[in-house]
Amino acid sequence: TKHNNHPTYRWMSKLEYSHRGFWQDADMLQVCNYGENPRKGDSGMTTGEYTAIFATWATLASQLVLSANPASLMQRHKDCLAVLTNAEIVAVNQDALGAAPQLLFQKPSATSTTAEITTQGFARRMQDGAVAVVLLNRGTADATMAVTWSELGLPAGSKCAVRDVIAKVDLKPAVGGGGTTPTTVSSHHAQMLRIKCTAD
Repeated sequence: TKHNNHPTYRWMSKLEYSHRGFWQDADMLQVCNYGENPRKGDSGMTTGEYTAIFATWATLASQLVLSANPASLMQRHKDCLAVLTNAEIVAVNQDALGAAPQLLFQKPSATSTTAEITTQGFARRMQDGAVAVVLLNRGTADATMAVTWSELGLPAGSKCAVRDVIAKVDLKPAVGGGGTTPTTVSSHHAQMLRIKCTAD
């Protein structure tokens, strides 16, 4: 509306204003529909794309409101149902600390429009001291992505345990250096990490 540029509306859209009782609302999760929605023009997405959406919503501490039919997922799309029931992803969303998410970076620039954004990094602090990170590739080509300790507000030289939340596997610990090991994230996919560090 004509009022959307009012300062109050801009403040309301800032990630840092998220907290208990005032959660982000990234809207309904359009996940695991695979074009079965009767709405005209809905051709569906891939499981990788649905995973990227779900991981991002979880890290943003948004409400997880599903649009898919759980019964049909059990019958025809068990791989996507496994994503939605990934307890480690859901735990990030439901973390008891209730911390606000942060936008770590956005490319090509912080002022890019939605249509122009190619990659983004989001983080959210967890109650146990860990940090959940999602590296989102919104572009049409693969992208090499990583997160630095500086971006996470961690001291240089930190020793960090790194876990791939989507795959539910521990990755090589990050010892020394300035951040996570760069990884290739496919187009329209995401990497979700849980990082827990100790000072050197």
